[in-house]
Amino acid sequence: MPPLFAPAEFHLDPNEPATLPGFKTIAGLGPLLRLSDISKGLWTGSILLTVPSNEANSATVQVSTGHIKNRTVLATFAGATFVRFDLQINQTESAQTVSYKYKNAKYEFVVPGTHQNSHIAFFSCNGLTDDVEDPAAFQGIFPLWRDLMQKHRATPFHVLVGGGDQIYMDGQHHLFKEVPLLAEFLETDDIADRKKVQWTQKHERSVSDFYFQNYISHFQEPEFRDALACIPYTFTCDDHDIFDGYGSYPEEIRTSPVFLNTGRIAHYFYLLFQHHTTVEHAASTGLFPENRGYNWIKQVGANTLSMGLDVRSKRTEQQIIPEDVWADIWNNLTHRLDANPEIRHLLVVATIPVTYPRFGIVDEVLEGVNTVQLGLRWLIRKGVETFDCTRGPEKSLEKNAVVVELLDGTGHGALFGNLLGMHGQPELRDDLVDDWVHDFHIKERNIMVTKLQEIAAKYRVRITFLSGDVHICGMGRFRTATDSDEFDFAGNDVINDHRAMYQLVSSGIGNAPAPDAVITLLHTNGRILSPHVSELPETCEEMIELFTKDVDDTERSHSRLLPRRNWASLEFRPDHSVGMYLHVENADIEKPTVPYAVAIPRLV
Repeated sequence: MPPLFAPAEFHLDPNEPATLPGFKTIAGLGPLLRLSDISKGLWTGSILLTVPSNEANSATVQVSTGHIKNRTVLATFAGATFVRFDLQINQTESAQTVSYKYKNAKYEFVVPGTHQNSHIAFFSCNGLTDDVEDPAAFQGIFPLWRDLMQKHRATPFHVLVGGGDQIYMDGQHHLFKEVPLLAEFLETDDIADRKKVQWTQKHERSVSDFYFQNYISHFQEPEFRDALACIPYTFTCDDHDIFDGYGSYPEEIRTSPVFLNTGRIAHYFYLLFQHHTTVEHAASTGLFPENRGYNWIKQVGANTLSMGLDVRSKRTEQQIIPEDVWADIWNNLTHRLDANPEIRHLLVVATIPVTYPRFGIVDEVLEGVNTVQLGLRWLIRKGVETFDCTRGPEKSLEKNAVVVELLDGTGHGALFGNLLGMHGQPELRDDLVDDWVHDFHIKERNIMVTKLQEIAAKYRVRITFLSGDVHICGMGRFRTATDSDEFDFAGNDVINDHRAMYQLVSSGIGNAPAPDAVITLLHTNGRILSPHVSELPETCEEMIELFTKDVDDTERSHSRLLPRRNWASLEFRPDHSVGMYLHVENADIEKPTVPYAVAIPRLV
């Protein structure tokens, strides 16, 4: 079967240094600790070292418990070599602290006991976009990672789940602004002409350098660097790991050589840094289906399974995951559940919330703007060809100042500059098209939800979605539709309801929250959406009124969603219920976060 991405046309010298300015060097990058699985009393994971190539042969780690099964040199880029060490550790009755050494530094992590479920930390949106007016006021990603690590040192986390956007390739370092050839690409007058821009050796070099150097810098940010070395992580990919809106653009730009090759390079470094693997070996490290996606299923405790959905590599404007890949996902999931009847909880990492208030009219307006924009471009081009056919369309467009101004407006700025984003469509359109609840994707979402309801009923597992992306925090759930609008924070109202699936919506751990106006707009939805709205038989959706008070104890009129940064945690209880916590940033950034909690019951 052919690879997921077309092979590179150009081959780079692996020892040629990356020289884009403003980035840190590999000297400060620590080891990266990844969870592979916890199954049948065996914890498996890997440690990735990124070292100068002349030190690769001597690079090693020492572990206090268990053993190193394999040492693999994965790749070399820009004079740096990626070396992976596969770890195997036998679980014991109680949790155990494992230490490992690299050079003169010692690191520790905790493996849960045989009958224990993992203490889990969750985050998303780990950076600041380039349009944040005062990034210094947020102190970057540091405050909430400081908070997370303080809590980890008191009560260790066994797993760190990343729900997408672990890094921003269009943030304070911006791919399309700092790579000159991509900045030039954005200045192409007509969006349609961008598809004609050819990929060159210089593109391959400069874009690869940017992804590599951005990872090297970002992954050594204070506190985040310690988390990557001391809490075994498992991550999923969202758009900013590649670039904003990747996959959700119209076909003509999505399939352009620049977009396709940039996506290929982004996934190359995503696999290296976040999964300790390569395209060729992804399937052997648990990513599936081979050559068709990077989904994963991992056990994260005695009674808990987690599943990460790859919602980017095969995404199009009309489809999130292809049907044949869904078939593989369901086959793999049911196989794991059949093999372990003790599983009581399934955590689905879906990056973007599966249940969430609808934007409705905003989406319709932006879709209308996009249609008008495409129509105007077509009319303008055809008009010039008609009235100046003697010169040929290319020269006509080149010399007609009015047309150039209009077509510039469909590109980067000019006439439509205040309305359209850098890729020639309304600024928010890609964010809305990304949503599971967008008209393009609601049918696919509902097929997924219905299938999960069937799995919940058959295996008696409680399903919870872990998501981020929207820069707002909250919690919601699906449940069987009834006449009652009461909500039980202990979950006793849905303890026998297989349709009840909870939704964690985590705001950015780094990125600035959404403005209050968005919260007001989203509260125009009813708290409970009926089966008629959800388009799911016998199933309603609801947002939980969790924020009756803000972090400073003041009353809030909008209580379902909160525009503040946060991270989240899950604590499994002896009765197989789960405490799900949002740790919300304090109004005083130096103070500890404020917890908001909901209990998720086991399915009886």
